[in-house]
Amino acid sequence: MYFYIKQTFLITTIKSFTSSQSSESVITALSYNKDSETTDFIYIYKFYRTKNSENKVTFGSGNLRLINDCQTLEGIYWTNANTCGEIELNLVDRNCANVDSFQMATKLQTKK
Repeated sequence: MYFYIKQTFLITTIKSFTSSQSSESVITALSYNKDSETTDFIYIYKFYRTKNSENKVTFGSGNLRLINDCQTLEGIYWTNANTCGEIELNLVDRNCANVDSFQMATKLQTKK
């Protein structure tokens, strides 16, 4: 699974890709707690499940904490399909092109 996070002056988006599905954020927020000096990336996302004759939309949310000198996001996620779990994302590249598919992400990863 690959994740692509892009931040501009006005917005932050997150996309994820597997070989059979993709998702993208609907709403995102960055939250800094000055008392604990922690930064969280909070998001709501959607993905369409259309493989194997499925026709479903799944919504989910995540809360990821920025750690390890801004190299890692780790936290939890939930979906309306009664799934939840822990997730850890490690920085691969800050300067990459827009990623819009699993195949493109795989190709960029193998170049590293």
